Amino acid sequence: MARKKNTKKRRSGLLGALVLLILLGVMAYKLVEVYGDLSAAKEQEARLRTQVEQKEEENNSLKDALSHADDPDYILGLARDRLGLAEDGERIFPDVNN
Repeated sequence: MARKKNTKKRRSGLLGALVLLILLGVMAYKLVEVYGDLSAAKEQEARLRTQVEQKEEENNSLKDALSHADDPDYILGLARDRLGLAEDGERIFPDVNN
C-alpha cells in the first residue's frame, strides 16, 4: 500500500510539474508577443513624432507667410520665385545648372 501511495504522489507531482511547465511556456510565449507589440508601438510612435515635427515646421512656415501677406515686397518675391514673373524692363535668366 505504501508503494501505491508513492506512485500516486509521483504521478501527481509529475502532473503538477507538467502543468506548471505548460503555464510557464504559455506565459513566455505571451511575453514575447507583448514585447513584439511594444517594439511595433515604439516604431509607430517615432514615425508619428517625425510627422508632428514636419507639420509643426509647415505650420510655422504658413504662419510666417500669413504675417507677410500685406507686405508688397514679399508678394513681389513670391511672384518672381514661384510664378516666374518680372517687372517691366527686367529680364529673367533661367538657371540651367539645376
